[in-house]
Amino acid sequence: MDYKANMPNFGAIWRISDEWSVFASYSEGFGIANVGIPLRNIQANSPCKAVSCIADLQPLITENKEIGFNWRGAKGQVGASAYRSTSDFGSTLTIDKVTEDFILTRAPVEIEGIELNSAWTFNDQWKATFLYSRIRGQTQYYAGSGLVKEMGILDISPDKVNASLTWTPADNLNATLGVSKTFSRDLRETFTNPTNGDVYENEESTYGYALWDLSVNYDTGRYGQLSVGIENLFDKQYVLTWSQLPGWQNYFSGRGRMVSLSHTIKF
Repeated sequence: MDYKANMPNFGAIWRISDEWSVFASYSEGFGIANVGIPLRNIQANSPCKAVSCIADLQPLITENKEIGFNWRGAKGQVGASAYRSTSDFGSTLTIDKVTEDFILTRAPVEIEGIELNSAWTFNDQWKATFLYSRIRGQTQYYAGSGLVKEMGILDISPDKVNASLTWTPADNLNATLGVSKTFSRDLRETFTNPTNGDVYENEESTYGYALWDLSVNYDTGRYGQLSVGIENLFDKQYVLTWSQLPGWQNYFSGRGRMVSLSHTIKF
């Protein structure tokens, strides 16, 4: 198996003014699919057990294009970007309804997404940030069907919002309250093979959840900085999004409240 390839990457930024700029980029990425699945599927009577005989072990090469803009003012900033990622021999994961085990499929994929971000400084004490991301992807039901199958949660992340509010009552003290909101997603579609009438179902349902975090930093000056961080502030019980699908080896709950205390001294 040959894992050598040239990966061109380039981009450009045009600063229209002190406040506005636009950008565009093109890149190619290299990766390897989940090799554990095809390796575990090798049978004793397989005619060839060499790596070169297993198509699923071929490299995953993606072509990525992105455009966007940024605005930065005296008190705030806003940015947006859109991107598209394609691969002629991509990788997707599904769960077999009979064995409830993972299935790796190598087929063309196309992923598109948008991201919006902003920050606003109200005054010397208060600052807020906001970020929204949305990703959608398509692949094939079978060779030649075209990119008509929506990719599931095992391959792309759900819609997400991250927001935070920072309070700085003094130069040496600040506190940040943040929330990360993952949205629910219901995927229900069918596709009929026009050649033989075979019907393919693609169904998946996941629920979203919001997790709150809190961090406080106090700079003592001579004796360093004290920091307290609380992840999952309200100790919410939840199951990770990708783990909400059926599967006997696919169930993982999220981590509960975690408190950390750190002391940093620079010298």
